[in-house]
Amino acid sequence: EIDKVNIVLSEVDKKMLSEFRYNSLSTIHEKLKRKLGIKIYKGNIILEDKFDEITFKKEIKYNKNYYFDGYWQNIKYFLSDYEKLNKKFQINKDFIGNNYLYLLNLINSDVNSIAIHIRKSDYLNKKNFKIYENLSDSYYNNAINYFMEKLKKNKIYIFTDDNKWVNQNLILKNAIFVSKYNLNTIEEFSLMSNFKNIILSNSTFSLWASLLNNYNEKQIVVPKKWFKNNNEKKTSKLFTKQMVILEN
Repeated sequence: EIDKVNIVLSEVDKKMLSEFRYNSLSTIHEKLKRKLGIKIYKGNIILEDKFDEITFKKEIKYNKNYYFDGYWQNIKYFLSDYEKLNKKFQINKDFIGNNYLYLLNLINSDVNSIAIHIRKSDYLNKKNFKIYENLSDSYYNNAINYFMEKLKKNKIYIFTDDNKWVNQNLILKNAIFVSKYNLNTIEEFSLMSNFKNIILSNSTFSLWASLLNNYNEKQIVVPKKWFKNNNEKKTSKLFTKQMVILEN
């Protein structure tokens, strides 16, 4: 989906890969090197947990390629280059459909509209269930009530991969399910970035979308617990001071 925004991608070939790794004769040879503590990767592989921005800027060589390993989910990288990132993540007009334009027009005509992102399906598999908090209906209902008290008239746009869960657990009035309009992933991301008011799940999909909008006084509601381990340390890299943090 990344090819649908203003980011130029090029495929990495074997020659380029050799810039990052020392050659191994076989898989067994590589495993042996790992066991003996012999270097497999070259110095131009940057590991997130060992990254130091000041040192990197001093030592960077602009004629070299670098491989950045990790999730890099840190608000400071985003805020330092906001304008550049905002331009890069504008959707390419060739991938905009009529349903997207219809919804965009509705959203832009009502500044009090609310977006709510609910991610369930892949977060319930064994791997992710051990990593991420499973957000309860009380978090979402409290977040909806937070906006209801502030905004008299509004429509709620539901971005979700589990319509059934939403219908069974949330108290909704005047709701629009975005999934009914068959948008692609980038269209949904772009659409979400047009809301002044947004309720996040514990997902960077909605986090980045909420930050990539041009409202100066946007209201972003986030769950306090995103992760099951080291939550406070990890979320300190994701939240801004302007966000409204609710218990979940």
